[in-house]
Parts: sequence; structure tokens; C-alpha cells
Amino acid sequence: MSRTPSPPPDGAARSYENRLLLILFLAFGFVFFDRQALSFLAPFISDDFHLSNTQLGTLSGVLALTWALSGLLCGRLSDRLGRRKPLLITAVVLFSCFSAAGGLVTGFTGLLLARALMGVAEGAVLPLSQSLMVEASRAERRGLNMGLLQGSSAGLLGGILAPLAVVWVAGQYGWRTAFLLTIVPGLLIAAWIGRSVRERPPVPRAPTTGPVVAGPSPAPAGDRLSVRELLRHRNILLCVLAACSYLTWFIVIITFTPTYLQDVKGFSAGTMSRVMTCFGVAWVLWGFVTPAVSDRIGRKRTMILFSAVAAVCPLAVVYLDGPVVLGAVVVLTYTGLGCFTLIMATIPAETVPRGSLATALGLVMGAGELAGGFLAPVIAGRASDAWGPQTAMFISAGGAVVVVLLSFGLRETAPRVLGRRAAGRAARANPVRGGGEARTGSEAGTGAGAGPEARTGDGPGSGVRGGGRRMRAAVWYGRGDVRVVERAVPEPGPGEVLVAVAYCGICGSDLHEYADGPHAIPVGAPHPASGARAPLVLGHEFCGTVAALGPSVSGLAVGDSVAVEPHYRCGDCPRCRAGEYNICRHFGFAGLMGDGGLAEFAALPAYMVHRLPPDVPLEQAALFEPASVALHALRRAGGAPASLAVVGLGPIGLLTVRLAAERGVPRIIAVDVAPDRRALAARLGATDTVDAGRAGGAGAAVRELTGGEGVDVAFEVAGAQDALDTCLAATRRGGRVVLVGLGGRVRLDAWALVDNEQSIVASVGYRDTYPELMRLVGRDGVDLTPVVTSVVALDDVVADGLGPLSRGPDGQIKILVRPSADLRSPEGRPSPAGGPEAAT
Repeated sequence: MSRTPSPPPDGAARSYENRLLLILFLAFGFVFFDRQALSFLAPFISDDFHLSNTQLGTLSGVLALTWALSGLLCGRLSDRLGRRKPLLITAVVLFSCFSAAGGLVTGFTGLLLARALMGVAEGAVLPLSQSLMVEASRAERRGLNMGLLQGSSAGLLGGILAPLAVVWVAGQYGWRTAFLLTIVPGLLIAAWIGRSVRERPPVPRAPTTGPVVAGPSPAPAGDRLSVRELLRHRNILLCVLAACSYLTWFIVIITFTPTYLQDVKGFSAGTMSRVMTCFGVAWVLWGFVTPAVSDRIGRKRTMILFSAVAAVCPLAVVYLDGPVVLGAVVVLTYTGLGCFTLIMATIPAETVPRGSLATALGLVMGAGELAGGFLAPVIAGRASDAWGPQTAMFISAGGAVVVVLLSFGLRETAPRVLGRRAAGRAARANPVRGGGEARTGSEAGTGAGAGPEARTGDGPGSGVRGGGRRMRAAVWYGRGDVRVVERAVPEPGPGEVLVAVAYCGICGSDLHEYADGPHAIPVGAPHPASGARAPLVLGHEFCGTVAALGPSVSGLAVGDSVAVEPHYRCGDCPRCRAGEYNICRHFGFAGLMGDGGLAEFAALPAYMVHRLPPDVPLEQAALFEPASVALHALRRAGGAPASLAVVGLGPIGLLTVRLAAERGVPRIIAVDVAPDRRALAARLGATDTVDAGRAGGAGAAVRELTGGEGVDVAFEVAGAQDALDTCLAATRRGGRVVLVGLGGRVRLDAWALVDNEQSIVASVGYRDTYPELMRLVGRDGVDLTPVVTSVVALDDVVADGLGPLSRGPDGQIKILVRPSADLRSPEGRPSPAGGPEAAT
């Protein structure tokens, strides 16, 4: 079957990305032009104000102090508001005005005030600019865009143009005129931002063969982390500390070198400005070269190597006398500015959710400015007055050395490096198979759009090839008929991601489809969101690594570890527009209404794929789907109950117990007939357990435990009439019952329900739960894996999984399927051991 060519990528998004890069390049560049102007004008200002090294350091430090506080507050504010553009325009206009005001002051105090106000305005520019750039950048250009925006722009305008321009203007017309002229470019840039920058970047056209995806919306509250939560990410904490040290390196050397060259080395103003221009040349060069190198060899190695070289630069200022040799060495060793992009933007962007990005950038930048920008120059200035001007250069070199040591603790985030590692693991654990069972004619044309076979080929950036590349997949053909067959590896189409599946759980829904389906699987007309119908690949509880990206996908990279949220949604119905996509009118699941995760590879819409932080293992992410059902049910319960009961201790019931305990519910009563499951519930946080088969009824037993009152909320997680009756009997007057289990028709005693004024609410699927689960597992160390009792190979999914499950449980709870033949996790840890799979 021939493959229909994919449409070209949407040019509007790419054009806007380039235009935004140019605008923000100039905006942040002129921030540093204004900031650097004081350093280069210091010899001229000292003639009028007679500044000491301590006062010079204080002028630099006060701007850094207000810059730090402003960056942190404005970053947090923009994340809360979901707005960047108005804050950015205001900041650019204000810093231009305050910079010009520096030319009107009559003494040190006035200059100090002008610099403090400049910092207030300038501190907001970096986190807001980088956040806008991240949202508009394609994954393959993320590092380059950030490097050009932060590193090269500051170097070109602040490092090269500033010393040449302001020194020349000061020499011809006086230093006050040099300050006054800085207002012009800032106001022009602010006008350009107002005209051209969008609050949300253009979204590439959705593929016509898949679901229609709504445009970007503000990040859910679950994506917004507090400062304390951010600091629990190892990379964020190390970036904060590295920023403090690197700002010490940068601010001290750039503040004191002009004066050092003129007063100690005896350079003329012109020679000094030319040497300082070499700093700018290096700044521009390494500003984009360093991030580009990090894309290839990794962020961690780049930080160690280039920071070690950067430590040499301030020592060269002390020990090299000739301006030509000194300038050349500066160009070769002033490498740290490229690392700024990594610690202040790239690594945080690859570590935290989008809804917390500006906060994270503001935190890293703010802490760095506070310690390295404010305190360090003041300390260095006093140390220089006390022990000689070379002391400042030694302090600068020490800052770079500290960064080298901190960088050894970083967790790697470079997509290309992670992709190589994932490809190496896949090559060892999942060798290419040849031959095998060919797809039957009935399989052709299934799957999203034209089906997996129609998408066979090379995905952009992929190490996985279609065509001759085959994979194993568990395909549902009908009731009692699931076969593990050979299929072509699908190629991701526009807006799709190819995931190499690491783990896939067997759900009760899979069992029902196998034993007495079809229930949800479309066998006649294709599903409206997926375009798929039987036969199709089962499995909707899965995770893995990105193997390839289709056109128009951003925010992900090959090698990223990901969890799959398998909801299909249209993005256009009233419920989707309201953010309630789990009750979309075209709602469905990959693995039930489209091809799923019981295969070595799965091609999915990009909106289903969540990039995992480095501290979330894939074994845990495999349980995000059932844990999301539990978490959404807890949210549907409302408020903060003082007591609850969970009736039915399958995987979702047990995870409900675990997450309720994590939320601090004081009393959790777990109800089930199986003693081993009740014992596990107690280990997961249940304060009491009740045998569901107890004489006199489990509901009465729950009331006894609560002094006859009953619990605030009861969760029916068994999908059975008896379980619902137990929940109603166990719930207090005015309490609530949450229906989670998928049962059939039920009977209700309407009189008792009304008389007790009890509420019954339904909970289906979940929405916006994955960010919270990432935090719980990664930050708080919540372990979901106790519910896993065994792992089976894909080829054994029928013989050791679905077949025995259909005949009844045998002490098992949750079974994970590992599509590769190697049952070790990618991290090399042994998978949970257990016997044959049983009911979930």
C-alpha cells in the first residue's frame, strides 16, 4: 500500500518563530546595552563624582538586587496571569526611561536611584522573553533560539556595540549624553513588541486525518509549581547555585576590568574599549556556540568543560599585559556567557512544566543576580580597595570554579543525548526483527487516519525506520481473539509522536474486551476522533521514550521519556472548549478506540504525550493512567473530607487509598473481600480495613468504625450493585458517593437517598492529572509500584495474561507488559517479580 505524502509544515508558525527571535534578540540585547553602559562610562563618571571601587561595585550591585527581585516576582506573576506581552512592553519602556534618567543625575545618590529603578524594569525582561521564545520554538531549535536570545544578543549589543558607542559618545559629547540617547532604541523596540508579538504563538494546522486540537490554552493550575516545589528539582536547585556563582564571575569581571585596564595596566580609553570589545566578540561567539555544542555532547559535559575554560579569563586580565594578546585570550576563554543560557533557560525549560517556566527562569535569574550580581561586586569592590584591584579578578575566577563543581551533579536533559541513550537501550533490548506474520487484509486501513501501515517510513529525527522495520503488537480481532502479530512500525504523521513503549498495563477494560467484547472497540464505523476500527492494538496504560516526531510537533525531542495520556478528544465541542476534555462528545481511548500500547511502538497525537522530569522513572509512569482515574475521583469528591471509604481494592481502588493518604485524609477505610488486598491497602495508607463479606454488611461495619455517623465520601470502585449498596450504607447523611467502577444498570432506594440527602456523582476518566502525578512521584517520592505484582513479555500477554484473567483472579493486582524481550527497565533495575497475571 502506497503512503500518502505528508503535508508540508505550517509556515506561519515558523515565520513567527523567526520574527519573534529577532524582536526579543534586540529587546534583551538593549537591556544589556543599558546595563553595561555604566561599566564603560565609569572612568568618565569618576572624573565628576570621584567614585571609589566600593561605590562602583555598589552601583552595579543595586541594579542586580532590584533586577533579581523583579525577575522573580514578574515571572511568577506572568505564570499566574498566563500573560507575558503587557508586562514585557511595560518593562522595556520603563528601563529605557530610567536609563536615560542616569544622564540627569547630579551625584552618586541620584545615580544609585536611577540604577535601582532600571533593575526593577530590566529584571522582568529575561524570564518573559525566554518564556515567549520557548512557547514559539520548535524542539530542534530550542537550544539555538535561547542561545541567540540570551547569550549572543547581550554580547553583540551589550559587549561589542556598547563599549564602542558609549565611549565614543562620551568622548565627543559627554557621558550624560551617552545615557540620554539610550532611551531611543528601547522605545522603538517596545512599539515593535506591541505590534508584532502574540500572547500565544500560532498553532500548526491539525492533520485532517486525526482529531481537531484546540489552540494553546493557559497552563492548568496543576502545572504551576511554587518556588519550594521548584527547588525540589535537583536541576533547578543546582541551576540556582550555579547562577549565583556564574553571576559572580560575570558581574565582577565586567564591572572592574575597564578600570583595572586603565588604572593598573595604563591602557588609554581607546585601547580599553577595544579590549572590552573582545569580551563582546567572545560573548556573541560563545553565546550560540556553547548551546549548540551542548545539543551534541550534553548540557552537563558542556557546563563542566566551558566553565573550566571561563575560569582562565579573569586570570588573563591580571597576568597578560599586551592588549593584542590579552584580547585574543579573552576571545578564547570568555566562554561562560554561553553557559548562562543553559542554566538560566535551557535546562530549566527541559525540567519543569510550561506553566511554571517563567517562575523557574525568574527564580534562577533572581537568585543569581541577588548573590552574584548584588553581593559579589560590593564584596569584590571592598576587597579590591583593601587588598588591591587584582583581588576582584581572583574572586571572578573562583566563581567559575564553583560552577564546574556544581555541574557534576546535573541531570542530563539534552534531547539528542537522551535520544542516543534511548536508542542504545532499544538496540540492546529490542533488536530488529525480520519476517514474521504479515498483516492480513482486514488490518489494512485501520488505525488513526489511514492506519499504521499507511504511515510506514522515516520519521523526522528518528533513529527508527519504517518500511522494512517490523514490530510485535497484540491485536484485538474479536471476542476471545487477541493475537500477537508482526506489523510495520508506524510513521508519525503531522502532529503525531512515535513512542517506543517501555511498559503497558493490562486494565480491566482490556480484559472485558477480550472476554466478552466488543464494548468500546468500534467494529463497524470508525471512531470519530481516531478514525480507527477493529482490528486494533489493545492497551491504554503505557509510557516509553520518543522515537520520532511528525511534522508540526514542538515541545518534545527524540529520547524524551514520556507518559501517555490516552484520551482522544476533538478540541472543538463545548466541553473541550471548557477544558473538560474527558467528557468530549467524541471521547475515546488509544488502545480501545484506536491503536494502543501493547506493541513495541505506538504513533499518537502529540497532545497525548507528556514529557517526564528526570526524577520520574518509567516504571512509575506506567501507572499514571490508573492513578489518574483515582486522582480525578478524589477531585470529584470535592472539599477536604475528614473520612472516606474505598469499596473495591483493585489497582484503582488501591491507588485511591494511596493518593488519599498523600492528601492527608485523616481516616481511610478500605473494603474488599480479599485479605491480601486489604493488607496492601493498609500498607498504602488505609487507617482501617473491612471485609466486604462480613456478616451484617460492610456498610454497617464502616459506620461502627465512625461512631455510627458514616464517612463523608465513599468511592464505589468495583462496578457492582453490592459495592454501591455498601457505599450508600457507609456514607453519612449529607455525604457523597463517587461512582468510579464501570458497572451496568443499578437499583437505588430513592426514598433513602432523598431522606439522607446523599449525593451520587460520577467520575469518568480524568483531566489535567499528569502534572500533579509527576510532582507527587518525582518531588514527593510517592511510590505507585506496590500495586504491580508481575511483569510479562508481550508474546505472553494472552497465555499468561488475558487468558488466565478471564478465568478468574489468582492473587495478582496489576500486571505490566514489557514489549521488549528484556524485562529489565531502561535504568537497569529489575522489574517487579510475580506470577501469572490476574484480575485488575
